[in-house]
Amino acid sequence: MSTRSSIAVRKNDNEILNVSCHWDGYIEHNGKLLIHHYNTKEKALKLIRRGDISSLSDNIDKTIYQNEYMNDVKRKPIADFDDMVLFEYNYKFDDMWYVKYSDKDWHPLQNYFLTEVRKQKIKEIFKK
Repeated sequence: MSTRSSIAVRKNDNEILNVSCHWDGYIEHNGKLLIHHYNTKEKALKLIRRGDISSLSDNIDKTIYQNEYMNDVKRKPIADFDDMVLFEYNYKFDDMWYVKYSDKDWHPLQNYFLTEVRKQKIKEIFKK
């Protein structure tokens, strides 16, 4: 069973590009990949310019795009993030990554990884 997500990025001209991603849309997978590997507007735009995604990877060359095996139609740019097609998880890059899911509010994606970063720092401190 898939966990679908949408990914959108605001371009410099304020136009918003958006795509869907079929697999692993939850924060622990797609959210983690987006915040760690597509953490600039340039990287995020490069990721979604090729169209809808089947499976997101830590590297664009390993990411599987739906148009590689289907006649996928490119989505038209949208004017506002509220115009996105919404799935279980939704990500937007607007100077940083945000996520929206069941509670219908946008939250900074980095907030979900702060405890992970803190745990890692504590491990490093106690290694010494």
